[in-house]
Amino acid sequence: MSVGLALFAVVLFIGGVVSAPLAVTVGVAAVHPMFGVVTAASWFGVRRVRRIQIERNHAAARSDESVLAVEMVALGLSAGVGYDQAIDIAAARVGRATATDLRDGIRSFRHGAPADGDSPTARMVVAAHAAERSGSSIATELHALVVDLHREAGAVLDRRLERLPVTILFPLALLILPGFLLVAVVPAIAGGLSRLGV
Repeated sequence: MSVGLALFAVVLFIGGVVSAPLAVTVGVAAVHPMFGVVTAASWFGVRRVRRIQIERNHAAARSDESVLAVEMVALGLSAGVGYDQAIDIAAARVGRATATDLRDGIRSFRHGAPADGDSPTARMVVAAHAAERSGSSIATELHALVVDLHREAGAVLDRRLERLPVTILFPLALLILPGFLLVAVVPAIAGGLSRLGV
C-alpha cells in the first residue's frame, strides 16, 4: 500500500500533475503519516519565510532607492538646477514606484499640500516646505535630510547585526544538534541497551 502510494506520487510528479514538494510529501506520508505532516508543515513554513524575505528585500531596496533619489535631488540643487528639474532628473534614474513618489511629492510641493507618509521622498517634500517657509536653501535642508537618512539606515543595519548571532543559532539548535543526537547518541544508547538485553 505505502509503496504503491509513493509510486503514484512519483508518477504524478513525472506527469507534471503535482509539484516536487507535494510529491515528496505524499511519498513521505506513505512511509508514515506523521512524517508526511512534518514534511508538509516544513514545506509551507519554508515557502512563507521565503515570501516574507522577498517582501522585506523589495521594501529595503525601494527605501534605498528613495534615499538615492533624495540625494540626487540635493546634488542637483547644489549644482544650480531648479527643484522641479532636479526631481525630473532623479525620477528618470530610479524605479517607477520611486519616480511616482517623487512626482507626487513635487505636485504636493507646488500646491502647498503636506506630504503623506514617512518615506524619504515625503520627508524631502516636508524639508523643502520648511526651507521655503524659512527662506533657507532647499539644497542645504536636503543635504541635512540625506545625512539623517544615512544615519537611520546605519542604525537599522546595526540592529540587524545585533540580531545576527541569535539568527545563526537557530540552524545549530534545530538541525545540527538534533542530527548529532540521532547519529552519535541514539546508536550508542541502542547498542548499550542491546548489550544489557533490554
